[in-house]
Amino acid sequence: MFRKVKRWWNDNALLIFAQGLLGTLRTLFRIEEMFAPPQRQAKLRRFREEIEADEREKNDLLREIDSMVPHRTEEMLDKVDAFGAKHGTGRDDSEWQAQRAMVRADRAELDALVAINESAGEDNVRAIAAFEAYITANPQSSSAYKWLAGRLTKSADYDAALAAYETAIRLHPSGITRYITVVTIKNAVAEVHFLKGDTNAAIRSFKEAIAESPESKITLRAMSYLGLGNLYEKIGNMSEAKVAWKKAIAYDETGVVKAEAQKKLKSR
Repeated sequence: MFRKVKRWWNDNALLIFAQGLLGTLRTLFRIEEMFAPPQRQAKLRRFREEIEADEREKNDLLREIDSMVPHRTEEMLDKVDAFGAKHGTGRDDSEWQAQRAMVRADRAELDALVAINESAGEDNVRAIAAFEAYITANPQSSSAYKWLAGRLTKSADYDAALAAYETAIRLHPSGITRYITVVTIKNAVAEVHFLKGDTNAAIRSFKEAIAESPESKITLRAMSYLGLGNLYEKIGNMSEAKVAWKKAIAYDETGVVKAEAQKKLKSR
């Protein structure tokens, strides 16, 4: 989705440095507060509270970016712009505006693919033909291959579905949302392998999805653990299923995955 992204919040090294600096400043202010005269304590406390508020705002923004879904992409970019402007790190140059234009184009493509899918209804043959026609006109569309793979799976053309999913991963550009595409596709690939009867490949794909999801992207990781637990349940391995469900609960921040995993554990 994003191409040649060069933004302040996409630099992990800078982010780690900023987090450490904020923590150090907060600690120093707390220590100085303890020994400062009363009139200075109030001023130091105010500075410290401002730093803590900025840190909370930054963490909230990063959590929203981690859980970002396609239809909220431009909304998140607006928030990044606002945060950057507030702290003097905003982008208002031609490169940034070009990135925003790309986001709008990606959103337009998503709308077009949703329309194709809804127009076909339950007719998989019609849907597959429509997605293939779209791909012919847009051969570099990662999203189109992903939608095509879903319909091929419903038609039980599993080998073709797996090939389409692999193409979707290969075509997806690098950027902050690539991991979302890779993890969701790996989860879908696991389901296809299970439908093919290859349980080992299905388990391996779920584990690849878990490994692909960074530690900070915990909700995505929870979804993969939930799928892995459900797979173990289907093959009768309840001990491993319970382990995976418990990990899904531990990683989920939204509560949606957690509720489903808790329901599974209570029923077993």
